[in-house]
Parts: sequence; structure tokens; C-alpha cells
Amino acid sequence: MASADLRKELECSVCLDFYTDPVILTCGHNFCRDCIGRVLDTQEGSGGYSCPECKQNFRKCPVLQRNLKLRNIVENFQSTHPDQEESGVFCTYCIHTPVPAVESY
Repeated sequence: MASADLRKELECSVCLDFYTDPVILTCGHNFCRDCIGRVLDTQEGSGGYSCPECKQNFRKCPVLQRNLKLRNIVENFQSTHPDQEESGVFCTYCIHTPVPAVESY
């Protein structure tokens, strides 16, 4: 179960997958560089930008700082835990996209 909790902490809240090239906003939230880039692109011209997680507002497009520590943690976790998709069991609550089940009974 601890492994499932850690996996959740290593997932981007936009794509719901492991972080790839994680970046951090000034509010402290992390996202995949591509995911937050797409979110910020949709906010362009709206008069401001905001974090998709906490909704903190930014006047200018925030500078995306690479989070090397988080990237290393994700890579270590992935190398020590087998890919859950291979089990073929998907979450029954995630109806919009097939997400591997974290727990099965």
C-alpha cells in the first residue's frame, strides 16, 4: 500500500501519469513540462495565468524551473517497481481514460 501512496505522489495532476521532465511553479506544485505548457498556452491572452492545482494567479507566464530531485525520485521508483499496466487491471472509477488499478480485490 505504501508503494501505491508513493506512486500517487509521483503523478502529474494533469496527465495522471508519472512526471516526465518535471517542473515546479512558484506556488510549489509540480507538473510535467509538456502538461503545464499546454495548460499555460490555453490561458494565454486571458489576462493572467493560474496553477491548475491551487489556482494561484500569476500576472505573467510563470518561469518553469526543472525539478531534478523529483525527476531522480521518479526514475528510481520506476526502475524498482514493475509497470502496473502489464497486469491488465484498470481502475473501474476512472471512466475517461484507462488508468492502471492501484489495488484489486
